[in-house]
Amino acid sequence: KCLDMRHMHMRLQLYIRSKAKLNIGTQCGVIDAITRYSPSFQIERYFPSPGYNFLESNHYVNKNNYLKKAGIIK
Repeated sequence: KCLDMRHMHMRLQLYIRSKAKLNIGTQCGVIDAITRYSPSFQIERYFPSPGYNFLESNHYVNKNNYLKKAGIIK
């Protein structure tokens, strides 16, 4: 199950995401804002990235590294 946050206030969304055990989503600023508090896996929209900012605490997933990030291969 997952929580549908489309109609929630942004502050409530950030609070819920900061207390989560794991965050999964597309590459956007909302997930970047809370990566200090919980682990985040972000799907890259474009690969190779055309110059976006990357955070060391995020796990960026793309078509070349998804098996490694999922723990299927080492």
